[in-house]
Amino acid sequence: MVACPFQVPAYEYDNALAPRVRKCEFCFERVAKKGEVPACVKICPKEAITFGPRDELIALAKSKIARGTSANGGKRYLNHIYGEKEVGGTDWLYLSHVPFEDIGFLKLPEKAPPRLTESIQHGIFKYFAAPISLFAFLGGAMRLFGENDEENAGTDEEVRS
Repeated sequence: MVACPFQVPAYEYDNALAPRVRKCEFCFERVAKKGEVPACVKICPKEAITFGPRDELIALAKSKIARGTSANGGKRYLNHIYGEKEVGGTDWLYLSHVPFEDIGFLKLPEKAPPRLTESIQHGIFKYFAAPISLFAFLGGAMRLFGENDEENAGTDEEVRS
């Protein structure tokens, strides 16, 4: 949920004691088991949503951009498929005639968020140096403070006697 650059996954509170985090699954049951398209594709009155293999959709989008001119002769689409390269490529692809930032889309890097943190994690946890150092530090702190607690415990008993 935290890693999603679009803030799409959200809590569902059907059961207040056990909320679930969910997002669109492209109607997995309909597609995988029945061979149908997702409900949003089927019901879209303008047929603005297309479903299929990602490489085919990218080819379709590129052909729409190449041949897309409006009735007044202007460009129908920007030469940019939003989601093709953003954050490593997304499952949803968008075409627009205005800049995506103007319609509320986030300006995202091409690199996927896990790739950005991967080098940091590998550097920190290489050869378990960080965890071993942390455990050594905590062990030393426990030993140091544990000895002080034993000394203080004896003092408290003497005062009470």
